Amino acid sequence: TGVNFNGHKNRLGCFEPPLKVLLDKAFLRTLPERHILNGVCEMLKLALIADLPLFELLEVHGADCIHSKFQGDTGTLLLDRSIEGMIRELQPDLFECDLARRMDFGHTFSYGLETMPGSQCLHGEAVLIDILVSAAIAQRRGLLRADELERILRLVSVLGLVPAAGPIDPAVLWDSLEERTLHRDGRQRTPLPRGIGECVFVNDLQRGEVEWACHAVFDVSRR
Repeated sequence: TGVNFNGHKNRLGCFEPPLKVLLDKAFLRTLPERHILNGVCEMLKLALIADLPLFELLEVHGADCIHSKFQGDTGTLLLDRSIEGMIRELQPDLFECDLARRMDFGHTFSYGLETMPGSQCLHGEAVLIDILVSAAIAQRRGLLRADELERILRLVSVLGLVPAAGPIDPAVLWDSLEERTLHRDGRQRTPLPRGIGECVFVNDLQRGEVEWACHAVFDVSRR
């Protein structure tokens, strides 16, 4: 359960691991494309920060799987790898005792984009912007090579993922980072990609970096 409190999303809540989860990909056929893409953003997050082979599978098969709404053998392969990857990352720490979590990638700046008044941004769409902002910062810091960043941007385009059409307000992202810092016990613990398939955690992000990255992502979205 998650309860909004004091102006913050899901600030209070409780969690009990399920005894069983039933997955039937046939239900994906009932979703509009926007919601399929919404989920693919989470697959991209996992691939970029923890699973290079998944990233490569998305490069080769991602567009076709989106078109088929992940029906067929290749769709199953991508879904299974994504699910197994998330379980592998989250199962050892279900109650988040370790606050430096790779799966928090894409969930540092996205919080503010989802919760700002009037936002129509779906969760995965906010995560996509977070991914691109984080990747831009990582490239500027020398954690990603220029060709690796271009590879990420090319995959985003191939998959049909579209970042925000208008400018991104750096103040919203910075406020989100500060809120996440409180949530992470006073340290940023922000995951950034190191190459494709690995990550590092940083605690020294500066407001100027976030502002620069917002402008860089806006420029990309206008290509």
